[in-house]
Order: sequence, then structure tokens, then C-alpha cells
Amino acid sequence: MGCFCFCRGYYQHARANMNGTRESRNSSSYDWTQDIQLHGLLYKKPINHQSNKWTKRYFVIKDGFLLYYPDTEKKELEKRKCLNVHPKGIIPLGECTIEAVRDNGQPYAFSVESSEITGKLLLAADNSFERDKWIDMLQKSKRITWKSSKLADEMIHQLEEQGLQMAKQRQEYFDQLQSEVMALSDEKEKSEVNLRESNV
Repeated sequence: MGCFCFCRGYYQHARANMNGTRESRNSSSYDWTQDIQLHGLLYKKPINHQSNKWTKRYFVIKDGFLLYYPDTEKKELEKRKCLNVHPKGIIPLGECTIEAVRDNGQPYAFSVESSEITGKLLLAADNSFERDKWIDMLQKSKRITWKSSKLADEMIHQLEEQGLQMAKQRQEYFDQLQSEVMALSDEKEKSEVNLRESNV
């Protein structure tokens, strides 16, 4: 299939985070685009190959990874509402260098280079706006490395734990306050009864 080869941990991490939860995917209102940073069709030139033929492919940027599929994947994705876990290629973006380049026949080309792949990945968009949009998102997604993603997950978990603890403390305070109010109410009723009895 021509997949790029890189650290097994990267691939496992990417696959584990491709599709979100089963409940969300099965929801009729689920929007699959909320789980990815950018997607669309680009032209791709073969890596380390004599051919100069550009082929249209469907690309996805998700959680610090660039994935690509056959150009028919977009329609399949809209039906499934989840990403295919077997892309034709997948690249971790953390160590990538992305820049606009000039190539014969493709005025809106850009390159992606990484120590994780052999050679330079050449891509092209239909216009300068689309090219710049992809370059910008690829640059931003470099910050979402595997390590930082794991740290973010841990931070979210800690915040959730803190939120649960705070909610528990609030409930305990409310229960205590309610008990004190009821105790005061009972004491007031007893005082009023004693007062009426003493006046009889």
C-alpha cells in the first residue's frame, strides 16, 4: 500500500485516536469533522520515484498526524462517520519541515520533510489560498506531538478529577447546611411549643 514506516508507538497512538468513542460515532448528530483539524483533496507526487505524475489523494490532519487515502475516501468517510484506520500513508508532524515550493506544472506546491520518512513529500493545492491554509495547519499541528498529546490527556484527567472533588465538596457543604437548617427549624418549633404550653 506504500505506507510510510515509522515508530510503532506513533501508529498505535494514531489508530487509537482516529475515531473517538463508539457512542459518538453511532450518534445520528455526530459530526466527524470535529475530531480532525483539516481535510480535503490535494495532489501528491510519488516519493523517490522517477515518475512526475501527480495523483489526487484525500488528506487528513488529525492530532499531530498527516494521513492520506485514495481520493474516493471522502465519500466513504461521510457514510461511515469515522476514519479508515488503514490509510495509504501516515506521517507524525512533530519533526516535520513544511514550506512552499515551486514545481513544474504545480504553481501551488509545498513540501513536507521529516526524519520519519525517506525523501521529500511533495503536495499541491488548487490555489494559493488552499496551499497557505494547509501549510498553516500543518505548522500548527506540529505542536500536537505524541508526547504533548499524552500530557494534555493527563492534564484533562487531572482537571476532571479536581472538578469531581469540588462537586463532591459542594454537595457535602450543601448537605451539611441543609441539616443545620432543618435542626434550627426543629429547635424553633420546639421552642414555640414550649412557649405555648407555658402560657396555658
